Amino acid sequence: MAQISIDFYSRYLKRNVMLTAVIPADKMDGEKLAKRRRGPYRTVYLLHGLFGRDVDWIDRTHVVETAEAHDVAVIMPSGEDGLYLDKPEIDE
Repeated sequence: MAQISIDFYSRYLKRNVMLTAVIPADKMDGEKLAKRRRGPYRTVYLLHGLFGRDVDWIDRTHVVETAEAHDVAVIMPSGEDGLYLDKPEIDE
């Protein structure tokens, strides 16, 4: 499994957002050769609760092991305490 952390600007949320992803790696067969996967990965998006962070799923659950066992990608954005809502416009 590969674990990736990304800090990017979301134009919809109008702020920087942290995102952690767990992506399955190529599996080895009995001869130590990588079995390449064809096509896109099945993907699960996990949203944390209030006062949480993007890495809560990794720190507090077995999400990495489960994702590897089921060969799925897991995307975990950080919604901070914004409840995954757009930032309200501020009048100038």
